[in-house]
This record gives sequence, structure tokens and C-alpha cells, in this order.
Amino acid sequence: MFNSVIDSKCTDAEVNCIKERHESALDQLTKGLMSKPGVKINLVGRDQEGKVIGGIMCSTYLMTMFIDVLWVSEEYRGRGLGYALITEAENCAVNLGCMYVHTSTYSYQSPAFYQRQGYEVYSKNDAFPYHIWYINLRRKLGIVTSYSPIYGGLVDRNCTEAELEEIVCKNLRLYNQEKIKGLDMKECENIHLAARDGDGKAIGGILCTTFYKLNCRTTKCLAKRCNFSHSGGKTRVAERRSLPRTSVFPPVPIGVLQG
Repeated sequence: MFNSVIDSKCTDAEVNCIKERHESALDQLTKGLMSKPGVKINLVGRDQEGKVIGGIMCSTYLMTMFIDVLWVSEEYRGRGLGYALITEAENCAVNLGCMYVHTSTYSYQSPAFYQRQGYEVYSKNDAFPYHIWYINLRRKLGIVTSYSPIYGGLVDRNCTEAELEEIVCKNLRLYNQEKIKGLDMKECENIHLAARDGDGKAIGGILCTTFYKLNCRTTKCLAKRCNFSHSGGKTRVAERRSLPRTSVFPPVPIGVLQG
């Protein structure tokens, strides 16, 4: 029996500590596979004057590449830049020993684009308003693929953090906000909670991101499990449930969790 306080006032250091402990636990459970190859693959597309007109940001773990961000400037869409970025990123992943590539996209974004590149849909999540779907795709990697960019520029591996954040990520956020005008993005925020012992030391935590604010009025809980395989025989399980307006832990006093 122990008492712990659930605290929403987490410091940046505590948030980083929770992330590091979580990553360390996953690495131990997978016998080091979670951190392999552990290389970021970040590329930008430039026009003939060197201006950034697109970019892709990927992470690699479980010997798999995950496309986290892909953005192409509107005037360059349909001209082969997206294909060039994905192909070059996949080539980097193959050279690192990755066997699969995974990505996720929303139904209003680009699922058809990925499917044209040979990606298959392995799960969908329809638990969003306005009939928005969250779609997971994957493709098995093979040999290094050659390509000839037709948009008149180049794919560059030498990109700065500022270019990735201020151009690629920022423009992708603007694109998403433009597509989902009917949803209030202003009230979306991060939820960081820490569990503390009697001395105030953080002994656990949860880090959440909220987006596409839902008008949750149902108290019925829904759980859906989606199983899909990674390289190395690992299986990832995705779950979801709908939320009531509030949840309490009676008869425990507010802010205190007993276990």
C-alpha cells in the first residue's frame, strides 16, 4: 500500500526524465532492438535557388523507418518532389539495415499518395469528428532505388534544425489547420502528469498530446485493438476508448491515488 500524488505541474527536466525512462524500459524489453538503428533521417527539397520547398523527417527504431513529417510546398505538388523525398529517405533506411517503413496520415491528407508509392493500409481509426480517419500504412523495404527528380531541384541531406522546424513543420501545421477549419485547435495542448511519492519525487508519469478536440458526451467505453508486426517479430498494439466528461477516483481524496 502506498500513496502517491498526481501532479500536473511537471518541470521540463521531469518531462525529459519520463521520456528517457520510458525509452530505456522499451530498449530493455526489446533487448536493444528499440534503439536500432536509432538514426534520424531528415531531408529537404530545394529549388534551383536553394529555397526549401519541401521536407521529410523520419525516425528509425526496431530496424524500421517511421515517416513522422512529410510536407511539399503547394506549387510543387504533383511534380515528383514528394516521391523524391520518400525514395531518398527509404534509401537511407535501407543503407542503415531497416527492413520496413511505416507512416500515419489523416484521411484529409495524403493516404492515396502513399498507396501510389506501394504502401499498404493495415489499420484505420475512425474515432475523430467530421468523419476524419487516422490511417496507418507500411511498406517492406528492398534494394536502393534510383530516381530522377522532375521538379527542377534537389533533395538535400544537409539541412538545419531551423529549416526543419520553421519551414517544414510550420508549413505542415498551417496546412492541417487550413484543412480542419471546423475544429477548434486553440484549446489543444499537451497534458503532462507526474506521480510523486511522499517526498515529492517523481516516480512515474504520463505524457499526452491533445488535438482535434472532441465533444465527448458519451460515457460508454470503447476499446479497439489493432495488431501489426514490426521487423524482429515484434507486434505493436494500438488501443482507443471514448471519454466521459470527467473521471474521478472515489473515495480517494482529490489529487491522491492509492495503490
